[in-house]
Amino acid sequence: MDKEIFTAHEAAIFLNVCDTVMYRLLRSQTVHGRKVGKTWRVRKSDLLDYFDSSCDNELKQSHAGAM
Repeated sequence: MDKEIFTAHEAAIFLNVCDTVMYRLLRSQTVHGRKVGKTWRVRKSDLLDYFDSSCDNELKQSHAGAM
């Protein structure tokens, strides 16, 4: 069974970033997550949405710089 909800640490591993970056993304609401007690929980779909939007933004910036 594919895991659908991650801890902040697991989400960081999934995105290949350090825990500090993941917590910053969560606190700034750049990545949607929810605190359950004292720990963050993040849906896999929210991580994929963030990744897709991040890639789209980089692609748009690279095309704008080429003009």
